Amino acid sequence: CTGRQLVACRSESPERELLDAIENGQIAARYWGRSEFGLRALGHRSILCRADDPALLLKLGDQLGRDPIMPFAPIRRSGNGSKTMTVVVEADDVLRTRCPAAVHVDGTARTQILEEKDDSALWSMLDEAEARGMPALINTSFNRHGEPIVETPEDAVESFLKARLDILQMG
Repeated sequence: CTGRQLVACRSESPERELLDAIENGQIAARYWGRSEFGLRALGHRSILCRADDPALLLKLGDQLGRDPIMPFAPIRRSGNGSKTMTVVVEADDVLRTRCPAAVHVDGTARTQILEEKDDSALWSMLDEAEARGMPALINTSFNRHGEPIVETPEDAVESFLKARLDILQMG
């Protein structure tokens, strides 16, 4: 982690800035509010990126130390899926054609469907992503393979640096 400097700033519209970075092909980490209960990142301890660029997912998998066969899951506001990404569903036409990085080789996806009441800031970001032509984003747990999901701000910064991610949103 040597040789990297962190620059911190406050934003009037943090979700818009995060989405701008994602739209430009950056890989973003999000440490927001209280951590959720469960096995998966549901938005508060997440790494987010575009779902339409398979090369970006290969890069992310390498940065997180994951095997190439391990699929990444999409997050969106509607469609087939579950709140906790615990259900594997047949990917719909939108995911297959416009978000190929979110679809596993067998045509399935473990899609997280976010409700506004669960995280209104992330829900608004997904709404804006749809308006920009991105019907889903990739959402994976904010941790490197084999490590626990980040819990503290210090964990977030350490994992962000180790994974060589592009932007970190802390709220």
